[in-house]
Amino acid sequence: MSYYLISAAVNAIIAIGLAVFIVIESPLKQMHRAFIYFALAVFAWSAAYGVWQLTDNQDSALFWSRALMAGAIYTAIAYFHFVAAFLGIYKQQKYLIWLGYVVMTVFELLNFTPYFVSHVEPYLGFKFWPMPGIAFHPYLIIWFGYLVYATILLIRHYLKSGGHLRGQIQYLLLGIFIAFLGGATNYFPWYKIPIPPYGNILVAVYLAIFAYAITVYHLMNITVVLRLGAIFSTLLTVIAGFYFAATSLLSGFLGEPYNILLPAFIIVLSYAPLKRFVENLTDRFLFQKHYKLSEVLDFFAQTIHQAGPDLSLIVKTFNETIIKVLKVKKTAFALIPSAKDFMILQQAVRTAGIEIIYINNDSSLIKYFDSHPGAIIDCEDFQKRIGRGSYLLPVEKAALCGLEKFDFNIAIPVEFKGRIKMLYLVGPKKSKDVFYRDDLQFLEHTVHEAAAFIDNISLYEDLKSASEAKSHFIGVVSHQLRTPISGMRWSIETLKQPGLSQKDRQSFLDHIYDKTVFLSEQIDNILTALEIYDKKMFLQKTDLRVGDIYNELIVRFMPIIKEKALTVESEIEKTANLVKCDSEKIKKVIRTLFENAISYSRTGGKIVLRVFQETTNDQKRLVVSVEDDGIGLSKADEQHLFEEFFRSEEGKLLSPNGLGLSLFISRAIIEAHGGTLRLTSRGKNRGATAYFDLPLN
Repeated sequence: MSYYLISAAVNAIIAIGLAVFIVIESPLKQMHRAFIYFALAVFAWSAAYGVWQLTDNQDSALFWSRALMAGAIYTAIAYFHFVAAFLGIYKQQKYLIWLGYVVMTVFELLNFTPYFVSHVEPYLGFKFWPMPGIAFHPYLIIWFGYLVYATILLIRHYLKSGGHLRGQIQYLLLGIFIAFLGGATNYFPWYKIPIPPYGNILVAVYLAIFAYAITVYHLMNITVVLRLGAIFSTLLTVIAGFYFAATSLLSGFLGEPYNILLPAFIIVLSYAPLKRFVENLTDRFLFQKHYKLSEVLDFFAQTIHQAGPDLSLIVKTFNETIIKVLKVKKTAFALIPSAKDFMILQQAVRTAGIEIIYINNDSSLIKYFDSHPGAIIDCEDFQKRIGRGSYLLPVEKAALCGLEKFDFNIAIPVEFKGRIKMLYLVGPKKSKDVFYRDDLQFLEHTVHEAAAFIDNISLYEDLKSASEAKSHFIGVVSHQLRTPISGMRWSIETLKQPGLSQKDRQSFLDHIYDKTVFLSEQIDNILTALEIYDKKMFLQKTDLRVGDIYNELIVRFMPIIKEKALTVESEIEKTANLVKCDSEKIKKVIRTLFENAISYSRTGGKIVLRVFQETTNDQKRLVVSVEDDGIGLSKADEQHLFEEFFRSEEGKLLSPNGLGLSLFISRAIIEAHGGTLRLTSRGKNRGATAYFDLPLN
């Protein structure tokens, strides 16, 4: 059985199989119909080609030579039709397409006359090779014309397009070049050019696999399909060429069956090394952008391990790996300012020299990831779905618009302990190629790996900070607690002495009482701060009338209010008075703000407590503010107010006692209730206003 008969059979089987499959899957689209026409034309040509190889007389050979041309005539126009539909320019090219079908039909009618195929004669080892008639020459010019014009259109769109379409065109150009180059070798012997049609097998083996990938199963990784097709077709061509050349050469020396068995034996022994050689050659010259996912991930893991506990170096290594492997134009981190460790992450990303984009928890991107855990936003995928007429959910549309607004193609959530701390954004590839399945898998793996390392480093930094904070905490607490205890001990020892007047005795008892109350409050603050450190703050919510606290504050602080001749006023909306909260903790916050206002007010100053309701984004909130006209704050002090143990220098002079924990604790309490606490000042000696809000729903 000859190579040409085998190649014709392979071409015919693949062509008709592909045509039937597309008919079953999606026969109605213009692009699919055009490709069906093309596949049927290849089938008709290949089937008749095979029968022609079996003919044993001139008349039969002439008939089947004309029969094979009956299919070949329509291949170029059907392919042009397919390209126009594929590129979405069918309407612009439809007259040229229909003209092509009409002209080719005219040649079809001439095909079974001597004007198209004149006769058959022996040539290049073939007993009956067809020779052209006068009509064959213009046909061949037009046939090549449509093929060249289709290629020009593909190149034009390739240069202008991007993403998925550019990737498809790139491989379509490569596929059609190899496939039609192989088929076109049949035309050389027509004109007595001594080049045998060895490229026959490339027509269907290569183009059919590739066309199937882009027209029917366009979610398939086209690079993998194309690579396998290239390897298979090259192997088949090399093996078949060697087999037929060897059998022909050895037939004169060994005779049958040794001229067949020896080449077969050599092929079996050399198949494995030949396959490896072809694979390496194919990857080197056709798929230079291809990478092995496992090798890249191993390299990344090794590199990131070597970075050690350097957060900025890990972020930089991660980003450089992505850029190097995927060859993308740009990347960025989208940070959420409200996220824990925001400052640490921001500093690491900035040190690594990577672009930073700030988003909030209400961002369309965050909402998408909240509703699609573990997902990736791929603009190309969304756009393909829109192109196919698929419906996008509102959250998907919003996410697509949000990502396109930033001019990025891919968004991947970076999660620590199940919570999104930031997003990693990837821009388009430099080649404008599409992101394939391997690319997305690579991104997922590297982001997950990097997140694990960042999380571990954050934990390390937390432990390190905790150790430093512990030392600082012990130092501050020991100093602040030792002073009042020393005073109490001295007072108690003095009380033991005989001869004290009743007035002095009462004075020492009052001193001991005041210090005891102070110590009780400070110890309570320390225990509350430890709850905050350990994230073990519990809320027991009940109904609280905030206005009632005002009277309690006046009674408690009346002595110092009188002593400093302060004016205290209140503006309390009755409708905004009731709130559901942990009453004791909210009382503690209001008491802290009120006491601070008293402590840092000068003699004769004024304090105003306000309670009112406001609506923000359809959310009703209770607002409590305490305003004074005291020493105020500098801009530098404002930045550190809510840090544990922080006290301004001027504050220490006016109120030397205290741990500096009250505002730190107050903010934690308010945030645990879903509110916010702020403290603003117009500047030094211009007073300050502390206020917080709580949700009323």
